[in-house]
Amino acid sequence: INYRIVWEVAHRDLPQILPQLEVILQQLANGGY
Repeated sequence: INYRIVWEVAHRDLPQILPQLEVILQQLANGGY
């Protein structure tokens, strides 16, 4: 696996993924799924 490509893709897509992760983390913190 080429970690550089994975890193670049993740870094590029991070702004789109982050809001979804925040929502998931908030739901987990509230104990809801």
